[in-house]
Amino acid sequence: MKNELNIFCSVNFDGFIYIDFNTSEQIDNVRYKLCSNDVVVAEKESVDVSETIFFAGVDEGDYTVIATVTAQDQNIIDVSSPTIHAKNRRFFSQTKSVQTIERKLKGKNHIIDGVVDYFLEIKFKAGGDKKFKHENVDGVSHFSSFTRMLIKNTDLNINDISLLKVFTSAISNKHGYNSLGNLYKINATASFDLLDKISEQIEKLDYVEYCAVVPVTDNLTPVTQPLFNDSSRSHRVRSLTPPTATPDFSAKQTYLDAGYGMNVRAAWALENTGSNVNIRHLDFGVYHNHEDLKGNITVVASRSESEDCNHGTASTGIIAAVKNTLGVTGIAHGAKFYFYDTDYLDLIVKDALPGDIVSLNVQFSINGTYVPVTTNKSWWDKINALVNRGVVVILAAGNGGDDLRNLAEFDDYGDNGSMLVGACEHDTGRSCYFSNYSHSTSLVNSWGDWSVTSTGYGSLQMAENERSYCDDFSGTSSATPLVSGALALIQSYAKNNYGVYFNAHQMRDVIVKTGGNEGVVDGIGYRPNIVAAMKYIDTLLQTSE
Repeated sequence: MKNELNIFCSVNFDGFIYIDFNTSEQIDNVRYKLCSNDVVVAEKESVDVSETIFFAGVDEGDYTVIATVTAQDQNIIDVSSPTIHAKNRRFFSQTKSVQTIERKLKGKNHIIDGVVDYFLEIKFKAGGDKKFKHENVDGVSHFSSFTRMLIKNTDLNINDISLLKVFTSAISNKHGYNSLGNLYKINATASFDLLDKISEQIEKLDYVEYCAVVPVTDNLTPVTQPLFNDSSRSHRVRSLTPPTATPDFSAKQTYLDAGYGMNVRAAWALENTGSNVNIRHLDFGVYHNHEDLKGNITVVASRSESEDCNHGTASTGIIAAVKNTLGVTGIAHGAKFYFYDTDYLDLIVKDALPGDIVSLNVQFSINGTYVPVTTNKSWWDKINALVNRGVVVILAAGNGGDDLRNLAEFDDYGDNGSMLVGACEHDTGRSCYFSNYSHSTSLVNSWGDWSVTSTGYGSLQMAENERSYCDDFSGTSSATPLVSGALALIQSYAKNNYGVYFNAHQMRDVIVKTGGNEGVVDGIGYRPNIVAAMKYIDTLLQTSE
């Protein structure tokens, strides 16, 4: 029986201790005992071995966990974790995430290019949901009044429309955070213009924090790659006939190198491959049976593979491609990688745990210009909730080439704790011409200039979807998974060596203090240097003990 028991907590201890148990055997149940100085201080039992267990209200101190494992054959064994030192270390900035406040999140909504259907999400103040459903104006509740507007202007009938909680109490309270407990949706889709008018009326109610017109993003069209504008790097002619066996393309993955790369190979040499970290990646579909991905990824949700899934496949290969003798190798190939399609942000909110890396490789086109998805207040708020839970969230800055401080198509609701990923040139570290820049969260970047080798597309090896490879993936679309993999390695090092995870703000500090700074002058932040980050973590945590 192969068993691995991991214990971890926040680097600035917050009273929560988390337990992950990995096993190759069929398990009936597990009983976890949290111990300090050989004394059992708390116990929990679980029949779901994949479940992350947490103990709340724990004091600072040294802790270990003993798992009493009952296999399905009733064989019983004890498995012990390493010991961790749970301590509130105060050398990291403890900046609080921006809270949802009425004056910031009420207001403008945008039509998203290519999106036909929209729905409404309403965030109430305490008790506002009951007022909305039952408070009468001229004998009619507000909800009934807006329902009538929908029926009058659509083909919907009364049975099609209801007000539902977006997240159950169990989800909204997950790990002690309840910022989404009063978030509801009207489960009927309609045109943007109609819902925008209704949203404006709903936001006049003093018990409403905001009402968002949310785009339906299932099967959202993949982002168009930026135009190649440098003749000195023109593409060579490639053979359209693939070899019988796919060769090893890893030498072409120069973003793995030191210098203007992210120093990944050196991290691998130190046995850091991303183990003990969850990566939750949202993108435009994935060819899950690709020869270099199969068996190393979990597809939670993805569109039909009869559609174009190259964008998500290329991103997935960058992060999680199998380490073998063919194709490419993913930056964090030892991590647990979960793929979600573009309409599944809510499921990520449901699934994500403290210390997870969430990468949202999607951008919205508004009036023909690409902007971050946080221009939509619903996306902004859900990302903020993830950050408040201890999740590290990054997202594509977008390929609009715009200054995000003053752009009509982008509503800036402030810093929600995430990081926007800009695109840099592979040989200078400076910003690509198309990368958006200069938002307060534009703190990190990586390669986006048609130089990234990965799975998918077929520009390097043209074959069926399961054997295609490219060497010109680009945009903030390539930069985002590059950064995702890098952050996973940094998180993995902290968890495996010190039993701690970094939250979003602490991860920012690590990147700013250790990353390549060539892009800072261009407003796209720092390029991760993984080994430099690992050394910095050693210095900080060894000094703090």
